[in-house]
Amino acid sequence: MLSYNVNEHSNKPYTSTANGTDLIQHAFIGNSNQQFKAVLSSVSGYYSLIPMHATGSALEITDTLSGNDANVQIWQKPSSDYMNSQKFRIVRNSNGTFKFLSYSSNFTRAIVVKNNGLENLDPIIQYDDNGSTNGHWVLEPAINRPDWATKATRSEYAAMGMGYPIADTSVKHMPVTGNRYGPRSSGTHFGIDLSNASGDTRDQKLVAVADGKLVYKCTDPGESQGYCVSIELSGSQFKDPVSGNQLIVTYMHMRDMPTFRDNYHFSKNDTVGYIGLTGNVSSSTAYHLHFEVINTGGTWTNRNYNTTINPIYFFPNTSFTTGFSTTTYPLNWDTNDYYKQ
Repeated sequence: MLSYNVNEHSNKPYTSTANGTDLIQHAFIGNSNQQFKAVLSSVSGYYSLIPMHATGSALEITDTLSGNDANVQIWQKPSSDYMNSQKFRIVRNSNGTFKFLSYSSNFTRAIVVKNNGLENLDPIIQYDDNGSTNGHWVLEPAINRPDWATKATRSEYAAMGMGYPIADTSVKHMPVTGNRYGPRSSGTHFGIDLSNASGDTRDQKLVAVADGKLVYKCTDPGESQGYCVSIELSGSQFKDPVSGNQLIVTYMHMRDMPTFRDNYHFSKNDTVGYIGLTGNVSSSTAYHLHFEVINTGGTWTNRNYNTTINPIYFFPNTSFTTGFSTTTYPLNWDTNDYYKQ
């Protein structure tokens, strides 16, 4: 899959200029020098990262150096397999970000932004894999991607203190890759689908994540969303730092038709409804809550990548589980997590 590889700490993608030049970070431009394709070698079993502006080259650790502070550059790849300096393991972190561990360091060191830099042109180097966010990267699909200018940072959303939408907070399983936020085989998924690992989540109570008022409700169980409600959250802490609008959360596929009056006021943890099976619910997801967050003042009826936020940002202390490996990036890159705007 083609991606922009965005640093979790600086929210900037790494960027190349020309063959033989060092890798840097830079604010999003959208050009091919910020787009990289991960290619799995059938010979070595490791990944190489190919810049789209120079597809005859690959990202590499300069001179195959094994130590800290080695530069990361773009260099021509051989005609056969990639050089050892151009081989990496791509490992998924618990929060959905990824790290690139170099063959040159025997996979003990990662690609990081030097000195936790936040500025354009800060260099990318090899350094100890110590868990720091300057070595964590979000793999943004290079198709149908949002405008980053419409989003605040992940940490800003995490600090808002949003409650969990299901009364039983142990219900935090996303059974298949299409249950996550982002692109999927059937189109685009602007929220997350939550159930439990057994798949039997019927009748679980849904609760308000904060004080707010009803701004939309769906009363036709045959529509794709099934029975649903949208709540505009109250309070300055739920005003989006970028758009200035109050956040709106939507609960879909509920069991019962909502009967709340227009502008009905919810207090945090009030009952919103129950998990159901209405709408376009497939056998792979069964009973589940589709939950999404909008930051531009509209409702789910006109949302897109630029108007929605990945809901997991708001639950920094929740370890979501999935039906796939959470350790090493799956070989099928189409199953990429769309965890960061």
